[in-house]
Amino acid sequence: HREDLRQQRHPASQAQALFRLGALLQRHGREAESLELYRESLQLVPGFAPAVSALERLLLRHERWSELLQLCRQELDREPAPERAAHLLETMATIWTHQLRQPEEALGCWQRLLELRPQDEPALAAAARICAELGRWHDLVELSERELTLAPETRRRAELLQRLGEVWETQLLNLDWAIDAYRRALTLDPGFLPSLKALGRLYRQKGRWRELIAMHRAEIAQATNAPEINRRLYDIAEVFEDELLDEGEA
Repeated sequence: HREDLRQQRHPASQAQALFRLGALLQRHGREAESLELYRESLQLVPGFAPAVSALERLLLRHERWSELLQLCRQELDREPAPERAAHLLETMATIWTHQLRQPEEALGCWQRLLELRPQDEPALAAAARICAELGRWHDLVELSERELTLAPETRRRAELLQRLGEVWETQLLNLDWAIDAYRRALTLDPGFLPSLKALGRLYRQKGRWRELIAMHRAEIAQATNAPEINRRLYDIAEVFEDELLDEGEA
């Protein structure tokens, strides 16, 4: 193979010869030398697919994360096809998240991937998790709304709306928007207890007593045990007596 390499005059032929020699050395366990030969091959023909794939696998196996990130960046700079670019960005995001623990960098990769594939549900979910970790609440709201349009299951959409409500309530401190999110969840799933409880809590906080009573009645309809039903009946009676001053209803 070394003789074959000396005989090659064109860069493409030299790159192929270097790759073949690297593959041969790799099969004999000489992976450090293989890495260098794959790199030489790519210097001659940037983007040479066999060398890129072989180098990517070796760097991954040896956990050489910074070098793998550099390789991915070089490939992205070559403006590959959208599917290839998405694969590279996902690889980078995974490394930044799990190996190098730099969520901001990971989020940037997921955001770039979503520019290529706006309806990529795993990417949306991963970006949302990082936004929650970093406290980027407005970004989390926007991502959650996007996830809502894609989620096929009613239960999942209700869970996303519950998360939206919690963000509006506890992080952005906008109770009206929180109430709207919880109500949207209950429109999808009238018996969704987390939203029933949250909405009841906010109605009490804002003094919306008639709506609070309606929430308690909805909770009773979903309750499966007598103590829970009794507690909600007591809550309703208490609202009538103490807030609405209606002892007859109580």
